[in-house]
Amino acid sequence: QTTCNIQGAMFQFGAISSIMYTCSLSLHFILFVRYRWLPSDLKSVHPFMHVACICIPAAAAILGWFQTLYNPTAYACYLQSYPLDCDTSDGVSCIRGKNIKMYMTFMMAVPIFLGLFVIGTAMILIYNSVCEQDRQISRYRIYAEDKDTMSRQTFRMACQYVAAFGVAFVPSAVIALISIVAGRQVAYASILINALLSPLQGFLNAFVYSRDFRSKLETITEVVSSAASSLRKSTRHLRASGENNNNNMDDIENGESKFDESEAENPQAQESA
Repeated sequence: QTTCNIQGAMFQFGAISSIMYTCSLSLHFILFVRYRWLPSDLKSVHPFMHVACICIPAAAAILGWFQTLYNPTAYACYLQSYPLDCDTSDGVSCIRGKNIKMYMTFMMAVPIFLGLFVIGTAMILIYNSVCEQDRQISRYRIYAEDKDTMSRQTFRMACQYVAAFGVAFVPSAVIALISIVAGRQVAYASILINALLSPLQGFLNAFVYSRDFRSKLETITEVVSSAASSLRKSTRHLRASGENNNNNMDDIENGESKFDESEAENPQAQESA
């Protein structure tokens, strides 16, 4: 049980701290882009961000440990009652993890949706600010196709940033809500998908922040698409060639059969010849 508690506490600390650091980064972007804070001003709030992003998740992880909330689930030790589903089964008392639905709501679902709201709002404010800057400098641009370039790039990057967070955390919140509202465990396939998606936020953020990585990925995608297109063209060409060959063979066979029939109908002409 001790190792299970350690694993559950680490999961809880990592999940909450990741959400809070992502929100802090969004706040950093707002202060820098929208409110024009200088780097020296931003450094003054960084210590408070780090303290909040470490102390609050640590407190949540310790609370879960003392409330005996970390118990075996389908794939790891995390927020779960013990015995399994004792909180939804009649006649079965919970040894550990009492009131697990309340703790799952406030320690999993609420932080995720609150973080999604904060990040989404921050990206909208940043996009509006960039659009305003684009409108102010658009009259100085020479080429029409250069207009709104910065706005489009910002919108694309904001969508990718929110999507990276959503892919990693929203499935966990949805599974928690289903368990809370329906009072039952979700399908194992859903739990497996969630276990595969949860660790991917850092990997997905590499797509968002690294231009070289995105350009290389786009190049690879173009190469793969070109190869697939060439393969499809070759397949269609081979298929068409095969059909033409089959048609030619049928014409030859039809010609031979007609020649044989004509010979069979005129045996006297063959003898005289």
